[in-house]
Amino acid sequence: MSEWIHPPAAPAAKGPGGPVLRVVSPAGPVERRRVEASISFLEAAGYRVLATEGIYSATDYLAGDDARRLAELQDALDDPEVDVVWAARGGYGTMRLLPELSLERLLAAPKIVAGFSDITALHAALGARGLVSLHSCVLAGVAEQQPEDRAALLAILAGETPPPLALEGPVIVPGQAAGRVLGGNLSVLTRLVGTPYLPSLSGALLLLEDVGERPYRLDRMLTHLELAGVPGQLAGVIVGEHAGCEEPGGGLTALEVITERLSRWGLPAMAGAPVGHGKWNRAIPLGVTARLDTTTATLTFAGPAFPLPAPQDAPA
Repeated sequence: MSEWIHPPAAPAAKGPGGPVLRVVSPAGPVERRRVEASISFLEAAGYRVLATEGIYSATDYLAGDDARRLAELQDALDDPEVDVVWAARGGYGTMRLLPELSLERLLAAPKIVAGFSDITALHAALGARGLVSLHSCVLAGVAEQQPEDRAALLAILAGETPPPLALEGPVIVPGQAAGRVLGGNLSVLTRLVGTPYLPSLSGALLLLEDVGERPYRLDRMLTHLELAGVPGQLAGVIVGEHAGCEEPGGGLTALEVITERLSRWGLPAMAGAPVGHGKWNRAIPLGVTARLDTTTATLTFAGPAFPLPAPQDAPA
C-alpha cells in the first residue's frame, strides 16, 4: 500500500469527524491539483477523506498497473471504517479489474461507491449483485461542480431523497414508466453486453450519457443494444448529455440520431437530463426505484438511496 497522504499517517478509526470517504483511482491518471481542491472542499463540508499517494500513479493511460489499481479498490471496498468509495477520475481501465474484484464484504456491509464515465463498469458490476451506487461526478470534479449540483450531491450522500430531476427534453416517446434506474456511459455499457457484469435490465429505466462519440457511433451502439434485445427488457429511457458528440461540419446531430433510434423502441423516453460530461452532472443513485413522467418532464425518486448520517460541521 502506498504512503497515506490524507490523513498524513495511518487512518484512525471513524469518529466525530463524520463519514469517512476513501479516494481511489481504478481507471485513468488524475491531476493532483483537481483532487486536492475537491478534498479540501469535502473536508470543509465535514468528511474525513482518506487517500494514498498511489491515486496519482500513471502508467500510460492507466493510473498504475492493474495490480495496483485492483489492490487499492479492493482495500477501500473491504475497509469497514469507510463509508464512501469515490473514484478520482474516469478515463479507462475499470473493467479490466472486474474479474478479480471481490464484492463479498461489500455485500455484507454496503457503502456508497461514486463516480461516472468509465466507473459505469463498476456501477454495473455492483448492480449485477443487487447493490446501489451513485452516478456522480468523479472526485476530481467536486470542486468544479455547479453549486446546485454540489448541493444535491451532498444531500444524497447525507441520506436525503434526491429531489425530482427536471428533464429539459425533448420528449422522444411520451409516457410514464417506473423502475430501477440503471446505466450510465453508453460506450461502457455496450462493452458489458454478454458479460456477467451487466445487471438485469428487466423493468429498468436506462440512463444514457456519453462524450466525444460521433453520431454514427452512437447509432452503432444503440443499434447494438437493440440487436441484443435490451429494449424488450426496459421500462423506459432517460437521455443525459452527449457532450462533444457532434459531427464536425454539420450533418445529423447526436440528439437526432438518438431520437431516431430510441423512437423505434416504443418505450417512454425523454432527453435533457442534466447528467454527463458537460456543465451539469446531477448525482443520480443507481439501483433505486424512480418514476419517469414525460408530461411533467420529471424523474422522481421513491425515497433515499443511502442512510448515511450528515457530516458534522457541514456548511448550511
